[in-house]
Amino acid sequence: MKKYFFKRIGIAAAVLAALSIFIFAGCGHNGGDTPSNNWNPATLANAVYGGTNPSGAWVTITFRGDGKMIGAFSGDNTSNEWDYTCSEGGGSITSTGWTPGVFTIPENGQSLTFTNFGGHGSAKVFNRLRSPDLTVAASPENLGTLDENLAGSVWGGSTPAADNTSWLTLTFRPKRSNGYEASMTGTTVAVISYAHDNSTAVWEYNYDASTKAGTAFTNGHKADGGTTSWNPGAYTVSDDGKTLTFTSFMEDTRSINRYFPLTE
Repeated sequence: MKKYFFKRIGIAAAVLAALSIFIFAGCGHNGGDTPSNNWNPATLANAVYGGTNPSGAWVTITFRGDGKMIGAFSGDNTSNEWDYTCSEGGGSITSTGWTPGVFTIPENGQSLTFTNFGGHGSAKVFNRLRSPDLTVAASPENLGTLDENLAGSVWGGSTPAADNTSWLTLTFRPKRSNGYEASMTGTTVAVISYAHDNSTAVWEYNYDASTKAGTAFTNGHKADGGTTSWNPGAYTVSDDGKTLTFTSFMEDTRSINRYFPLTE
């Protein structure tokens, strides 16, 4: 009887050990002997995901190294900072107010799914644009045609800020007809968001499709309507339409990849 009892104990211990390995492989372990309740620098910190919300506007989700999740919304030029918890296979946001909600992440980390995005009643899948080791994803194979004025395109890449862990999202979209955007020139504006300081601004811009070059951004407005003057400067677009390069980003060249639009 004792032999059988201890045999069962041994099996149970083995099962628990296996479960521990599985759980700690997720985003809920801090490298010690007990699960962490917020973030794991080995699995989520510095990862970036991107996709569209239910209305089709681009959203970038960045997991910063300080345990914060940053959400940048190109549709209305806003950004949010949330605290989150993570355990086996996914997590949820603990901050108050509007949040995108509970999320799941597969073992390979290639996607992030909000099971009920912002309470809209449907799941939204975001693809990984940068892995925790700072490897930036290439443009997807099913990348759609680039508009001659860049309208509808989304670009992204790492920046030198925060020890090269920041993420820049550049979205060219139709100008909104209300608020400060109504007085901006042109029909398309550029929304530029930075994860390291949770900031975003919308800009007027120019682009010449014949030379594949654009001028520096002008007349920038922050989310609260206040003006801003610093911008990433002049840029060029590669012949294949997959890479946008700033010619003097913080006194150096900086290239970012295109991730949208996609073909069906």
